[in-house]
Order: sequence, then C-alpha cells, then structure tokens
Amino acid sequence: MAHLHLPASIAIIIAALAIVIQAIAVPDDSSTTKWFQHEKRAIPPPVSTTSEPPFPTPPPEQIPHHPNCNRHFFSSILPPEAKLENITIVPQGGSHGEGKRNIAYPTDPTNLPGLCAVTINVTSSKSSSYRFGIFLPNEWTGRFLAVGNGGFAGGINWLDMAPGTHYHMATVSSDLGHNSSATDTSWAINAPEKKTDWGWRALHGTVVLGKKLTASYYNVPKVSYSYYSGCSTGGRQGLREIQEFPDSFDGVLIGAPAWWTSHLNNYITQIGMYNLPNTSSSYVSNDLLKVVAKEVVKQCDEADGVKDGIIMRPDLCHFNSSRLLCPPDYHFPANKSLTTCLTRPQLATLQKVYSPHHHSSTDELIYPGLTLGSEAQWPLILNNNGTPSPFGVGYQRNFLYDNATWNYTTSYSDSCVDLADRLDPGQATADHYNISAYKSRGGKVILYHGLADGLVPTKGTELYYNRTIRSLGGDLTTLSGLRNTTSFFKLFLVPGLQHCWSTPSGVDAPWNLGGAFQAGVMGSGFYSVPGFEGKVKYDGLLALVKWREEGREVRQLVATGWRDGLNVTGGVKRQRANARAGAVIPSRQLQPRQFARHLTTETSSTTSSPPPVTPFRKQLKEQAKALKKSGAKKKKSSDNQTVPGWELTVGIEIHAQLNTSAKLFSSATTSFNDLPNTHQVSKWDRKHYFHWDQPSGYQITQFYEPFARDGHITLYARDGIASEDGEVVKVGIKQVQMEQDTAKTTAQPGDTQWLDFNRVGVPLIEIITLPEIHHPATAAALVRKVQMVLGSVDACVSGLEEGGLRADVNVSVRRVDDNGQPMGPLGTRTEIKNLSSFKAVEDAIIAERDRQIKLLQEGGEVKGETRGWSLGSTETRRLRGKEGEVDYRYMPDPDLGPVVIAPELVTRLRETMGVLPDEEADSLMERYNLSAKDALSLMLLDGGARVQYFYNVLDSLEERMEADGQTVPERAEHATLAANWCLHELGKLTDSASSSESTSNLEMTPLGESPLVPSSSLAAILFHLHSRKITAKVAKDLLWAVYRGEVAEGEVTNYIDTNNLWFKELSEDEYAQLANDVIEGEEKVLGEFVKFKQGKSKAYPQGKLMYLVGKMMRNGPEGRVEAAGAERVLRAVVEKYLEDKE
Repeated sequence: MAHLHLPASIAIIIAALAIVIQAIAVPDDSSTTKWFQHEKRAIPPPVSTTSEPPFPTPPPEQIPHHPNCNRHFFSSILPPEAKLENITIVPQGGSHGEGKRNIAYPTDPTNLPGLCAVTINVTSSKSSSYRFGIFLPNEWTGRFLAVGNGGFAGGINWLDMAPGTHYHMATVSSDLGHNSSATDTSWAINAPEKKTDWGWRALHGTVVLGKKLTASYYNVPKVSYSYYSGCSTGGRQGLREIQEFPDSFDGVLIGAPAWWTSHLNNYITQIGMYNLPNTSSSYVSNDLLKVVAKEVVKQCDEADGVKDGIIMRPDLCHFNSSRLLCPPDYHFPANKSLTTCLTRPQLATLQKVYSPHHHSSTDELIYPGLTLGSEAQWPLILNNNGTPSPFGVGYQRNFLYDNATWNYTTSYSDSCVDLADRLDPGQATADHYNISAYKSRGGKVILYHGLADGLVPTKGTELYYNRTIRSLGGDLTTLSGLRNTTSFFKLFLVPGLQHCWSTPSGVDAPWNLGGAFQAGVMGSGFYSVPGFEGKVKYDGLLALVKWREEGREVRQLVATGWRDGLNVTGGVKRQRANARAGAVIPSRQLQPRQFARHLTTETSSTTSSPPPVTPFRKQLKEQAKALKKSGAKKKKSSDNQTVPGWELTVGIEIHAQLNTSAKLFSSATTSFNDLPNTHQVSKWDRKHYFHWDQPSGYQITQFYEPFARDGHITLYARDGIASEDGEVVKVGIKQVQMEQDTAKTTAQPGDTQWLDFNRVGVPLIEIITLPEIHHPATAAALVRKVQMVLGSVDACVSGLEEGGLRADVNVSVRRVDDNGQPMGPLGTRTEIKNLSSFKAVEDAIIAERDRQIKLLQEGGEVKGETRGWSLGSTETRRLRGKEGEVDYRYMPDPDLGPVVIAPELVTRLRETMGVLPDEEADSLMERYNLSAKDALSLMLLDGGARVQYFYNVLDSLEERMEADGQTVPERAEHATLAANWCLHELGKLTDSASSSESTSNLEMTPLGESPLVPSSSLAAILFHLHSRKITAKVAKDLLWAVYRGEVAEGEVTNYIDTNNLWFKELSEDEYAQLANDVIEGEEKVLGEFVKFKQGKSKAYPQGKLMYLVGKMMRNGPEGRVEAAGAERVLRAVVEKYLEDKE
C-alpha cells in the first residue's frame, strides 16, 4: 500500500471538531558592532540625567547596613573548606564588582540597592577551588536567587546578580573555578577536578553554602524560596541542578540551554567543518550569509500571515534554496562581497547546516539543525578565520582528549561523540529528563529559546522538552499525559531573539523578557525589563515567582524591543506576547490569521491585470454607504424571515480550510500568499467530476465513512437566531468529512477565468447540516457559531470574510396550510455556492426563497441547480445544473488506507479542550456584565483575537489599579468600560481609517496584541479615565494619538504630563455657578421638571437634564467639566429651582 501522508495534526483537529460539534530582514553594517559579533557584550553606561560627577562614597560606618555585614560574622560561620576573601558595604545607588580583573564579566553593576557584598573561596578538591559572590540586600524578602554563566567562561557574574537585588533577593554567582573568557578552555586541559567544578560542582556548592550563609545573616532557619536564572551554559547549569538536586530551587528561569554538552560541542565542530576549507567551492562567506538571510526573510516572513520582517513560524516555511542559485549567465563580480547568489556546492553547505546531523554508523541523532531565521549568528560557528569555532575544537582538545595539538582535520569524526557520551567530561550534560522529584516538591520551570539563535540550535531545546514530556508519561502521538509536564514546565519560543539576548540588526524583533544577561546588555544600572519593572507579564523572573508562590500559572510572556537597539531612551518599538507551547508539534502551534493581499503575476497580453484587492469588510461598508446615499430604505432583517403561506427549508455545507502546514496526502505547503501555481502537488481523489478547478477529474472526500456523524449545534437567541425560533434551536449535523480543496477561480471580463492551483489539495473539513433551518437569520447565526467553534480549537486557517471558511446553502420552499403545517414533501433544492459573509448567507437565502416562491406562484418549476451570489446583488444567478449523488460515481480510493482515531485521543482532547464559545459568552456576560451583543462581537472580531485583546487590556488595567491601591471587585464598571472601548472606540479608529489611505485594520495578532494600539497603552488611558484623572474627550484624543504613532507604548502618562492634559475638575461652587448660568433662559425646559414635580407627567425628564448637562460641558472651561459631576450638581440646582417655585 502507498505511503499515507496524513499529518497527525490533521487527525487531532478532526477529533477535536467531532467533539465540539457534538455537544530576518538582512542586517547591515551600519550598526555600532558587526552584524555577526556576539561574543563580547558592548555594555552601555547607565542612563544619567546629569553630567555632574557622582557623590563620593561615604565611609562604611556612615552607610546604612545590616549589623552582620562584617568580617567577624562571616569568618565565624564559614565551614573549614571556605574562606572569606572580601566584604564590602555597598550604599544605595552604589556599584560593586571586580572590573577588568574579571575577564568574563568586566562590567560592574551600578545603581545597586543598599547591600552587603561578600566574596568566598571554597576548596573543592586537592587541585581545585572556586569562588562565589553573594549580594545580601538591606531589605530582604526571604528569597534566594542563583545566576548562571556563559560558554566556558570563568568569573563571578556580578552584573547578572544585580537584578535580583532590586527584588530584594539574596543573590549568588560562582566563578566555576577559573577566570577566563567564554571561548577559552585552556584551563581545563589535564584538570579533571576543574572540569567537574565547571560541569556542576561549583554551582551546587555555591547554592548550598549560599543558602546557609543567607539564613544565618538574616537570622532565620532557612530561606523561604530559592530561584535560578541562567542562559546558554547557565541554562544547562540550571537544568542539571534540578535533575540531580531537586531541593536546590523552587523555580528556574532557563534560556537557550546548552544542555547536551557531549553532543553540542562536537556538533559545533562538525558544522564548522561543513564550511571548510574556506578556499573550497562550497565555502559560504559572511557576505553570502547576508544574502541567504535576506532570502530566508523574503520566503518565510509571511508564513504566519503577517509581513513584519520577523520570522514567527519557521516550521511553516518551506524554504526553497534554489531561488538563491546563480543563473548560468551570472557574471561574478571581482569584489566577491558583492556576489548576490550561490553556487550548487554552496547551496549543499546550506542544506547540511539546516539539516539534523546523524551518526554515520548508528544513525543516532547527534544534533538537530539550525533554524530558518538564525543566519545572522552563523558566523559564530561557521566562519572562524578558517577553523571551526573554539566552542567545538576547544572542547575536543582540552576537555575530551587533553591534547592541545589535537587536529580536527585528521582526527574529527562521529566517534568523538561516542567518546564524549562515555566520558562526559565534568559530568556536565543535563540529559536526565525525568524531573518528577523536582515537580513533586512544587518546582516550576520556565524555558525559553530564541527562534533566531544561531549558536545553540533552537531545535535542541524543543528536543529536550519533548523528551521530558515522554519521560513524565506524556504521549506526543495521542497527546495524552501532556499535563504531567505542562502543569509545571512551560516552553516559550521567542521569534527574532538571538542567543540569549538581542535581535538581528534590521529585524528589530522584541526580545527582552527579563531573562539572564538581558538587563545587563542594556546598561549596568538596569534590572528586569527597563520601563516595565515589577510587571509580571513582561518579566519572566517575576512571573516565575508569582507562579510558584501564588499559583498564577504562566500562560504567556511579553517580549519588549526598543527603537534604538539597546538604548532604552529611544522608547519601546515593539512588544509581542509569546504563546506557551505544549508538546512541540509545529503544525499545532498557534497560526495567525491570513490577511488578504493582491498577488502580482505575469499574464499574457490578452488578459487584463486584476484590480487591486479591496478587503471584504471594506466592500461591505462601501455597499452600505452606497445604499444610504441612494436614499433606499434598508429592510429590517427581522421583517423578512417568513413569507405567509410558505415554509423555507435550508441545509448548509460549511467548508473550512484546516490549520495545517502541509496539504492533504502531500508534503506541499499550504501557503495561500505565494505566486499562483507554485504548489502543484495533489493526488488521491475519488469523487469523480470534471471541472476546470479540479484538473485530476476527481477529488478525495469521505462519502461512505466520514469522520463523524449525527451531531448537533445549539443556537441561542443571543447568537442572532430569528425571533420565530424562540430562545433556543438545535440544528442537526449529518456528518463531518474531510476532503481536498479545489483551485481558486477568479472571473474576468468575457469568458475568461483565472485559476490559481495553490489551493488544490489543501485539507478541508466539510460540516453538513440536516435541512432543519427555516429562517435566514438562523442560517447566518449557525455559520457564525461554527466559525467561532472552529476558532476556539484553532482548527481553521481564517474566518468567513478572510476566505478560510466558505458556506454553501441549499434552499427549498413548500406551501403550508392555514395552521402552518407543510403541504407535501420538501421542494426541489438549489445550492448557492461559496458565500463569504454572514450577511451574504442571509441575503442570498432571502433572494433565492423569493425567487422560488415567485416561480412556483407563476406556475413554473424549480430545477435542481447550482447558483451564485455576488456582493450587492438582489437575486441569485444560475451557474450550472446540479448533479445528484449517484452521478459523482463515488468509489473507495484503492491507494489510501483508513485513518483510525483512537478513543484515548478523543478522551484526551475532550478533557483538555479550551473554552468553547458558549462558555466564554456566559463568562463575559456574567463576570464582566457585558450584553450578549457586546460579548459576541468581542468574540467574533479580528478572527477571535479581539476578545483576547480585551483580556489583555483588562489584566493591565487591573494591575495598574492594584498598584494604585484601588480594589478590583468582580463585575465592576471598569470591565464594562474596557469592553466598550475595545469594541466601539477601537472600531471608530478603523472605520475612519477605512475611508482614507491609512491602515484599515488594527493588525491584531491571535494573542490579542495590536502594534498600532498596544493593549498596555489602552489600559493606561482607561486607568486614568476610570480614576477620573482625564476626561473622556482627552481619553479619545489620546487613543487617536496612540493609533497615529504619536505616543509610544509606555509613554501615555508622560504624554499627558508633557501636554498638560490632566483633568482639573471644577469645585462644587464652580459647578453650582455654571449650573445656575445654563438654566437661565431655559424656562421651557425647566417647565418639564415642574410638570413632573406636580404629577402632570409620569417620567422624570432625564433627556432634558442631559441637554442641560451638555450645555454645561460646552459652556464650561475646556477640560475641566466632567459629565457625572455636572449631572450631580445640576440635579441639585434644578431641585432648588423647583423648591423656590413652590
């Protein structure tokens, strides 16, 4: 039997649907450092607002400090193997470190809180010792933090110790037993004890003794909580510590871990050798790597549906390296740096670097390949002046063989990996995946890795995470048991983040999430994420603490990037939430919705070019405007649901493009934005019919054995069903089946049809209802509900109006008697194809119903046929005759085996499925007091992302309220305020923009973030509005300023300050005077209040009162009259007026 190419993700999506239905832009050299340089950190000085020299440090006895910060205390409590080297009292705002003596970490932290700095030397064996530093802040929270190192570096990492002290943590770092740079391994040769210190012993000993010293210093039995933060080698150190010593930490923040030491360092040598010698025809220079990086961004940027220069989904990109191939007539320039293409041998080198490396004898995986988008850092390991990277060769010479003259050209082979696995010098490898002991004591892990990391391959971290899942009982095939891991261990993949910190020049992706090294590279006086200190969702360390101590599970982290690289003074440029990955199955990762784009292609001279694509929402708006301008009255939908004497019957077939990276039974990409006809790989069809959109003459579908049968969908009044259907209606689902999509047809003038075969073979799910719908509004409500259900399980590429969902409606009519009972069987049905909006569904059904009724009333006959509908039409049009099922000549496909979905998978999906639309609507209405209309609007807008944006705004708003000392009650008005703004005020931005040349959408991501109006910016506006510090008018003006890019994220408050926009409310006397002024000459209006007072009218004249309030706001000083205050005072003034009249 032929191989069945059906991704596991498709079966998973299908099972989930069955359940829910039943219930690098290329960097340039203009930056201050070379685009590939990464080893040495260029650390800017701390930001200073004055050019004056700092105040001189006062004598130690004059600096506030803890009484135990003295030599006598520490000397008295140290064990025999440890000795005190140094103790320093550091004042508030002071600095401490070892300067240039510390080869790896020569920059000392500044702007420290008041603390006691201590250096200890510990003898670890007869031939080795290590040092560690400890910062003991004057204000301590009971927490302990250890930080890691980088590469083979030796030195106390004072700079990375500093951030923890700002959170009042006692903080430690070890020099790992030597003093060297990250690439220097000469200290390790013939020194097994030093290797052991580097591998694990120095960190472990530092943690054990550091905790004891901390507890004694603060006179407590033990520290309350212990944490760790490290990246690269530091990431490996942290993982190994919790594997071997689960009691060491309560939570670890791990970045880009170099965990597989025995394999990684050998792989680095191997990957360097791929590109050697540098005189060979296969050599790829740094200049050519820039060309490669540019082409990768060109092909992969839009794999996530958004063109922003950042490769978000390298797993979805099917990179075609042949586009880099030099054409036969290419003239190579004399200056090789100007070459813009690659030869076939050079392309072969690229392929080796991207591909995993397997053992030549055993086929064992040695290491996964590097990720698309990581090319900017490849020079670190690919081009080292004609030799492999010292991270590799240094390991073989000084760790593995203890031979400084070991020659990689003659001696390296995969047997080096075998030896490293046997010896594991320093016992450094962290490959004990079962960390159940750490989990059982409540330990938490946040693991992150940049998708642009060109030093430690990101795929290695994905491999580690998957192996951990398996070791803890998880199954990556059925997805059962995943919660065993994800309940305490989260993985975040950060687009655009290079190794540990920064982003390639020209890419400018947000990258800082409070991880190791990240504050220090921005300046010696920073901590956390500059500008967002103390904010849980921006700071990974703080999020870890909250998760471990308060149970606030980490679901996303927001990365931050700045306009001016590492300089924060230029302001924030971008922030992006990074979704938590479960098991690393690329096709199941979150995929942003597709955006409509006009695709340019070559056409013959006889065919006109297509007009620019107008977004479908804009087409709908323009149609409504034209109708209004014409003076025609729009008939209410509620008035057009029934026709006396007739019954309408509708059945619907909904076609949804599944959210997968490959086509059905094919490895071809499902990209919808490439040039037409570049993915022509489709086979295995056995539903026979002949049409130009199906070149093979048949289609793979499911007729006899569909994935699911006999389900239903429940619709409620809030879903928008016709009032004639009452409060609830249940619509039966006949079956759910999978099939291949057909080509996209675009009609041209005359008889010309343009065909785009990229869509052929894309997996579709077809949901077929029973003919149980009798009102057009209910039909539209069902399609809307299905779209929401598909979105809730991330099954569909995009929504109805974006083209990822299409609805075919089957319409028939029959007469009913005076009691409304049908007279005879169902009438002949017609099918209206490819309806692309909810309005089109309703309008097309009404038009076809009316056409059929008129035809029958005139004595005609309804013929079974396929009909079409165009935007703005008033009637359907005939497309072709309708074939019956027997005419399709269904037959079992002889080449494809059955797809079996295990009951365990269904059970697991049912248990772990996220919040479905009805549950979410109930929550929005009950918890946040939203109307049904507003709740559903939030859930539908931006493909479901608007509701997540609302949650983000609400979280940020409540954080601000709590920080301001305000209580945050349930069902409070602030939630309603946030919802109204997320719906209506944001809507006004895009409504206005759609009629101009400005951006016509908010570019909302699936995680609910908008680069045009960041959720934190809107939350800042609403916080000041809710606190009555600004007026509603000022708030709306601020929103527009943010939208136009005039106010950067995090700068709302500063903008208000700079422009003096704070609300200076009138006093009570000023309000009273203004109220008395506005009622003068308003005797007619006041007469309505008199009538109410005298009982001549039943209703209080609230409208008249608000008329006077509006007059107060217009007549009062600008920006000082607040509507609620004006109404309160005016009501009292009117009451006094009425009393005086009596």
